[in-house]
This record gives sequence, structure tokens and C-alpha cells, in this order.
Amino acid sequence: MTLTINQLPPEILSEIFVRCLPSSTQGDNPVLRHIPQLLASVCKLWHSITHALPALWASLHIRCNSYSMYPSIAAINAHLQRSSAHPIAFSLNARSCKYFRRNTTYSLPNILATLDVARERWQSVLITLSSAPQATIDAITEGPAPLLKIFHCELVDPEELQPASIPLHTLQPCSQLESLAWVGFRNTPIHHQLGDSAWPHLTFLRLEASLSVTDCLALLRLSPRLSTAELAAIVLPPRSSHALLHLSHRPLHTLRAEGSHTTTLLSALTLPALTHLQLDAIPLTHTLRTGTRTGLYAFLARSAPPLRTLMLDNI
Repeated sequence: MTLTINQLPPEILSEIFVRCLPSSTQGDNPVLRHIPQLLASVCKLWHSITHALPALWASLHIRCNSYSMYPSIAAINAHLQRSSAHPIAFSLNARSCKYFRRNTTYSLPNILATLDVARERWQSVLITLSSAPQATIDAITEGPAPLLKIFHCELVDPEELQPASIPLHTLQPCSQLESLAWVGFRNTPIHHQLGDSAWPHLTFLRLEASLSVTDCLALLRLSPRLSTAELAAIVLPPRSSHALLHLSHRPLHTLRAEGSHTTTLLSALTLPALTHLQLDAIPLTHTLRTGTRTGLYAFLARSAPPLRTLMLDNI
């Protein structure tokens, strides 16, 4: 017996529809990001099924350029309402701010305010900005997001406006966080008021910010399950003149560190599970030339890791 697609049970159709959704890396595809609307427009049956399926509306991709924006504020509101109580994942690609300056209705603060209504359901947040004033960064990070697992924020034009600081402390209550990245903020320090709240599930950390050795050690201590850490640029000395407290971090297997104080960080670390190490060679030049048991040499001797790859940049 042959069945047409509309003769399939609604449960099967629902599963097919959800599997049509794009992944986070496909959100910029101009066809794939229309999937829920396209499915809903096929016929009355599909319209009723899609609008009764919160999971289909739990993924939202917002893209803006100099001349247009998709979807509109009204469409974003409708998307969030149809997702009901389902955890949501959204990407916001705002590489150009020119459009926002001309059109106050679709300004970036209005978009963020619209998304903020569902903040308690945020699960995955991927944001790309061309300019990052402090007010924008605060609007993104402030407020409870208890379900948040992935938070990535990228500044694509480092010559544009940057915030005064990266408020990592406002993300500390997000205890479910698994992946955290701030990319392109090399001239911006992180906020110094890191609390004691740990990220017990964090496994990936990428920070391109103006970091101190103290910041790096504090972040590693707050992330006991961290397996990959990419830290750039470590350009600030320890915040205190007192000796650094040594840290042994057993789960960490991949470390990329860059900056003038990389050797200071290594002197305070023991990483017995390290398999991949990528370092800025400039701070290590003196150590490598003299062969003294300091810096990289002492770190490797102390950690005795099962190292597979060692990459030195800027040789």
C-alpha cells in the first residue's frame, strides 16, 4: 500500500519537520532559515501541525546587513510565542550597524529587548557583532538564563567600538554552561569581580581578551571539567604581588595561550592530561635559547603530559 505524505500520522510528520531544521552553522543559508515558515505555508494540514509544534520554532536565526533584516521584530515575537516553553537556540549576525542607525524600529537594542523576554529559555546563543558598546554587551549578558549551555560572542571588526570590560561575572549563575567564547575583544579586559560560583559543566573556553595571569588561573579554577582552553591575549601581569597559587588541572587536554605573560601562567600550572599545546613563541625565546629549567621546560617536566602536538607561533 502506498501512502501520500499527508496520510502519514501527524507524529511522523512532526518528526520529519523538526529534522528539516538547519544546524547552527547553516543558519545563514537564505533558504534553510525560512524552514518553519515554508513548511507552514504548504497546506492547511501542515500549517496546523507546524503551529502546534514548539520544537520547530525553538531555533531562530537573525541576520542583518546594511540594507535589510530578517526576520522582523513582529516575526521574532511570533517565533518566540510558537516555541511555547521549549528551550530556544538563536544566532544573531549583526555584522553591520549602518542599518540599525537608519532604522530605529529594527535597532539592535530593540532586537535584544525582544529576545530578552525569553531569556529564561535561552539554551544556545551565538552572536556576531561589528561594534560592541558596553550597553550592548550588558544587554546581552545581564539577567538570569538558567538553561544556557552555549554562549559565543564574536566581534568581527576590532577597530570598531569595544566595551570597557567583558562582564563574565554576570554569566556565572549560568551553571549549565558547557561552551563559552568571547572572540575579537583583544583590547578589552574581563570584569575583575569574578565570584566563587563555578561552571561545573564547562568543557570549552575561548577568550580573546586582555587577560591577566590571575584571570586565567581563576577561570581554570572555576571550571573543574574544562577540557579545552584558548586564552589570548595574556598581556597583563598578576593582579597581586604575592606568589601565585599553583593549580593542577587534570581534565584539561588542549591549551592555546598567547601573550607576553604566557610563561608566568605556565609557571603556575600543572596539566597532567595535556595532549595539545599551542603557545606564542616570543615570550619563550629566552627560555628556549638558554635551556634553563624555567618556563616551558619546567612546565613540561612537572606535568609529564602525554603530549601529542606542540605548536609555537611567531617563531
